[in-house]
Amino acid sequence: MTLPGLSGSFILILMGNYVLLLVDSVAVLFKTLTEIFTGDFSFMDSDERIRYLKIIATFTGGSAFGLIVTSHILGYVLKRWHQIVTAVIIGFIAGSLGIVWPWKKVLFKQDDLGQFVIDTNGEQIIENYQRYLPDINLQLGYALLCIGIGTAIVLGLEWYGKQRKHIK
Repeated sequence: MTLPGLSGSFILILMGNYVLLLVDSVAVLFKTLTEIFTGDFSFMDSDERIRYLKIIATFTGGSAFGLIVTSHILGYVLKRWHQIVTAVIIGFIAGSLGIVWPWKKVLFKQDDLGQFVIDTNGEQIIENYQRYLPDINLQLGYALLCIGIGTAIVLGLEWYGKQRKHIK
């Protein structure tokens, strides 16, 4: 969450824990909080619900600790090696563009006979994505406008930071 292009959700997906942590556990937490506010404390008897609440509490504590430690480390390395760290962050962002690219077509895995490969859940396995540039339309215009605004903000903040450094 601290480094752009290196998303916590993406890491959870890579580890195979996204559904456990950010779907199941959050749903159990919401249900538990709803029951607490209505005065129903029957959830205390459910071992499975207590297990999910322990998981979300551990994840939340670890995330807060990791965020604090990572921000301190990032602050230190940015002060010592600003250009190198900025280049690495830009690399993370550029590397993640393929994942977040909105205009892509799913390509499913096929066997030697051209049949789609099915996983144990009965779903087709995604092999890759075919990325493409969209037709020129209003959606593309909005996307390019947002890219331009984001670039202008980053460049403006960098310029402002250099100006403040020269004033001191």
